[in-house]
Order: sequence, then C-alpha cells, then structure tokens
Amino acid sequence: MFCPKCKSEYRKGFDRCAECNIPLVEKEEVVNPESDLESIFQTKDSSLLEKILVRLEAKKIPYLVQAGTAFNSRLAWQGVLYVPYSEADKTIRMIELIERDHSNPAHRECPYCRNVIQTEEDVISCDNCKTDHHLECWHEKEGCSVYGCLGQTGQVL
Repeated sequence: MFCPKCKSEYRKGFDRCAECNIPLVEKEEVVNPESDLESIFQTKDSSLLEKILVRLEAKKIPYLVQAGTAFNSRLAWQGVLYVPYSEADKTIRMIELIERDHSNPAHRECPYCRNVIQTEEDVISCDNCKTDHHLECWHEKEGCSVYGCLGQTGQVL
C-alpha cells in the first residue's frame, strides 16, 4: 500500500497515510512529471466518485479520471482521480469532507443558519475549530459562529 501524495509505503492492513491522512492506494502510481498531475484518490465506489466529480466541476477544478477493470473481468471496478499539483491539497480536503458526508448520511449542519450543508455548496472551514460553515453565512457573521470560537480565518473548500 502506498500514499498517493507522499509516496510512503505501508504494510497490508493500513488504509490511510499517517502523515497526509488520505486513503492509501494498492500500487504506487507513476505519474508523468511533465503532466503536472497528481494521483490523489482511488475508490471502488462509483457513487462517491460521482459526488466528487460534481464538486470538482462546480469549483472548476480540472481533473482526470482513470476508471475500469483493467481488462480483467475478475477485478472489481475502480477509479483513480488526478488533479493538478497546484490543486491537490485543496482537493484532498474537499474529498475528505465528501467522504465524511457519504459515509454519514446525517450530513453536516452550518452552525450559523442551522441548515444542512450540501456537497455542492460553497463551504469554508474555520482554521481555529475546523467547523464547516456555508461561505455566505461565514461572511454574514464575519467569522466562525461556534460558541466560544473566535476564529476569523478559514479555508474555502
């Protein structure tokens, strides 16, 4: 198992990189260094990949997907997502949120308006407490709306 970002190798039984906190892939991906693309995500869940691609399209983040069974009917379908190096960190964080929402149908709630944050909506995560808000709510409140958090800066996802 390999981390697609830092290229660290892991024994079987591990599924996330301890340093990058992203899912591991089965084989180290070889990316053409001239292509400016980085493999950041691998999945066997086509519905999860679809949610990610919808968000990438909405954010106008360029991507490349390799998908299929590698011409072997015994292998399960899988997809590998590549994005430009310049978009990798932001996209990895976005994928982590989408994965969390996908595995937990209860969804996230904006602490300001108390409405569910949909996958396709613009989101900002407080740098202080890491709570997600609708971007519009963040601007209206001029920062984090979590009681006791004084966060004024955040990362737009």
